[in-house]
Amino acid sequence: MVQRLLEPYGRGPIPFAGTDNTFYERHLVFDNVVGLAPAGPRERFEAFGHSLRDILSQRWIHTKEICGFRALWTA
Repeated sequence: MVQRLLEPYGRGPIPFAGTDNTFYERHLVFDNVVGLAPAGPRERFEAFGHSLRDILSQRWIHTKEICGFRALWTA
């Protein structure tokens, strides 16, 4: 179940904004309960920050997994 939920967050191109199912819009709706048009500068900034954090955290986890694997390989 968890693996199926994580599949859309692969390491390919990331749909950051532009559709209803992207990081930025989802954070505006679910975190601030506001749409794109009525969102103020603060809500937009927070949605951007949370979206960037989501992307960087999943990339960081992937990097740690790869580096850990290589460290074991060379030991």
